Amino acid sequence: AFTNIGRIHPERLRFGEVEARDAYATASVVYPPFWVGCVTGFGDSLTLSAGFCESGLPPADVARLFDHMIDQLSSV
Repeated sequence: AFTNIGRIHPERLRFGEVEARDAYATASVVYPPFWVGCVTGFGDSLTLSAGFCESGLPPADVARLFDHMIDQLSSV
């Protein structure tokens, strides 16, 4: 599965006088045979995360997929 959580709005992050500079949400851990990729945005950045178990998907495969996604985004 792949989910776009979307943009995290700074005005929703209120901590008194403290201003949030960075924020992200991560994918939930899921169990084989599933895995989930997740995208969140905050300010001028995107965060890619993955929820999976190593018994069902090698971390190197997830890294290759995200490297490919970053290459595609960089070429736009």
